[in-house]
Amino acid sequence: MTRTREQALSRYPELGQLIAGEMERGGDRSVVEVVDPTTGKALGLVTLATESDVDRALTAAKRGFEVWRKTSAFERAKVLRKVAEGMRAQTDRLAELLVLELGKPWQEAVGEVEQAAGMWEWAAEEGRRAYGRIIPSRESDTRHAVAQLCQLIDGDDSP
Repeated sequence: MTRTREQALSRYPELGQLIAGEMERGGDRSVVEVVDPTTGKALGLVTLATESDVDRALTAAKRGFEVWRKTSAFERAKVLRKVAEGMRAQTDRLAELLVLELGKPWQEAVGEVEQAAGMWEWAAEEGRRAYGRIIPSRESDTRHAVAQLCQLIDGDDSP
């Protein structure tokens, strides 16, 4: 898809804090510029979270976790796969943001979106196997155990 920089800039989103499904902007929040590293010019403004925003976000995350933990692994996998599908459906838009905000070349940005979508798919499949297993580590003195994480979340510290 051929896009000009001006077209991409005209589509740059209005940014804010997404808390419990609501976009928060303005108010007593401070703002900072999002700068295009290739030009040094501002792309837009982003509001910074206040202490109250952080408290509300943590409360919302805790509520969300209570729902998520009661959702079956198969249903969670479906949700995570939908995230990957959504990312792929928006590849051009997401890549455009990576180009503007990070100065990445177009093909590298497209590849990064695909890689990120693949990570969501991996998480979807790995979550279905949360019955406990050891995952090989890159470091020789480290062990990754899925069962330990699940036990900590459920409050069971037995081996």
